[in-house]
Amino acid sequence: MATAEEAPKAGKAGKAPASTTVGPAIGENKAPPVSRIKAAKDFRVELIYSVPGVEQGSWVNLCVDPQGRILASDQFGGLYRFTPPPAGRVLKREQIEKLPTNIRAINGMLWAFGALYVGVNDQENKIPSCLYRISNSAGSDQLDKVELLRSVEARGDRGMHAVVLTPDGKGLCLVCGNGAKLTTPAASSPVPAIWGEDHLLPRMPDGRGFMRDVLAPGGII
Repeated sequence: MATAEEAPKAGKAGKAPASTTVGPAIGENKAPPVSRIKAAKDFRVELIYSVPGVEQGSWVNLCVDPQGRILASDQFGGLYRFTPPPAGRVLKREQIEKLPTNIRAINGMLWAFGALYVGVNDQENKIPSCLYRISNSAGSDQLDKVELLRSVEARGDRGMHAVVLTPDGKGLCLVCGNGAKLTTPAASSPVPAIWGEDHLLPRMPDGRGFMRDVLAPGGII
C-alpha cells in the first residue's frame, strides 16, 4: 500500500495544508511503481491501494486489530479500517470503512490491553495532542469510545509520534519529538532531571527562528 508524497508545507509552522489540495497539489495520488521498490531477498512487494488524498487524506500510520483488520490514520483527519485482501488481489475503495470515531490526527497507534492506544499530533489544535485510549462501547464494533489519558503541548509535525509496547509487555512508551513540551515527570522516573545544553561553542540558533526556543532535553519518551 502506498500514499502520495506530502503536499508542499504551509509557510507557518503548525498549519496543516488544506485537505482540498492534498491530491491536486501533487497531480493526484500516484504510488511509486513496484519496480522502483527494493526488497530483501525472497520478499515480494505488491501495490494494493493508492490513497485518494482529497477524499481520504494522507495515511501516516497502520495498526492491526484482534480480528486481523487494518486500521489506518489520516495525518489531518480520521480513522479508516479494512480487511487486507489475499495475496495478489487489490483493495477496492468501497471495501474501506471510515470509522465514526471522534478522533483526528493520529500519528501513532498500538492495539494493546483490549483497546486502541493512539498518539495524537493535531497541528490544527482542534483537539488536545497526546495519548488517547479508544475502545468499543457495549455491543459496538465502531471504536466509538474515546478517552484522553494525557495531554501535552505540541506544535508542528514534531510532536507526538509513536506508541509502542514496553519490552516486558506491561506498559506503553509514547515517543515524542522536540516540538512537544516536557510535562512534570513522574517521581518514579529513572531519568534524573540534570540535562543541559552543554555547548563547547556559543549557541547558534536558526537565523529564521526555526525551533530556536527548544532546549534540552528536546524529545521525550
